[in-house]
Amino acid sequence: MILETMYYIDNELCNRKLFVHSYQPEKFSDTAIVFLSSIFDEKKRSQNFEVEMARHLCEKSLTVVRFDYYGNGDSYGSTFEFDLDNSLKDINHLIRHIHTHYSIRTVKLLGIRIGADLSLAIGNQNAHIREIILIEPIGKGKRYLAEKRLRRSAFFKFNHITTQVHFNILGKSYEDFQGYPLSERVVNFVDHLEIGSPSINGKNVTIIKLNNHFSKATVANLAEKLSLENSVTLKNVNCHDFWESKEAVDTSAVTEMVVSILAHDVRSL
Repeated sequence: MILETMYYIDNELCNRKLFVHSYQPEKFSDTAIVFLSSIFDEKKRSQNFEVEMARHLCEKSLTVVRFDYYGNGDSYGSTFEFDLDNSLKDINHLIRHIHTHYSIRTVKLLGIRIGADLSLAIGNQNAHIREIILIEPIGKGKRYLAEKRLRRSAFFKFNHITTQVHFNILGKSYEDFQGYPLSERVVNFVDHLEIGSPSINGKNVTIIKLNNHFSKATVANLAEKLSLENSVTLKNVNCHDFWESKEAVDTSAVTEMVVSILAHDVRSL
């Protein structure tokens, strides 16, 4: 039986409350998986996928923790307060909470899209993180933003929208990504995302590529850079239209792969 619990944790260092959804197995192991989600409309499309995957992992005696970034979902803060630099601090705080609250020794990360890039940043900061799964990481922030702007332009043109995409609130500059306002600080953070930066070492890294959204050249480049100081495995999954359709469909193959990777050496306590 899976015990699902929803609650808030406080990051008192910066007065931020995060919404947490935990999945606790009937038979515990000493390992927990933390999901680092995508953002924008990609978050909505992968929501059901994350829930189903969390439950499958929990059935294998793994504790799973999902959460919303501050300013997103059910976490505190307005949309305009979303900040990726501070989100990294929140994630590290969440990991410390998991170690103490659940008496967990081993924490592994599973990042989706920009959450995958954040996973690499956390791995760089936390030597105790030994295993990371990256599902379609951004890799190149400039390209990611360009794709989002092209999609926005096409959407505005098709729907005859003339709304300004750049605006100011209380002296801060924002850019609208179809209902998702990002501050200049966040846009700059994403813009500077580069393959293999920041560097990590001594990790087991699995890169999962879905269809052709994440280009073969980008995959090869990322794997090459990470493999210099890590054990890297590339996986390809035929999961049609995962990001392009209105919702994530037919994700069972991805779930099965992730479960096989993360649960292969789990022993219940």
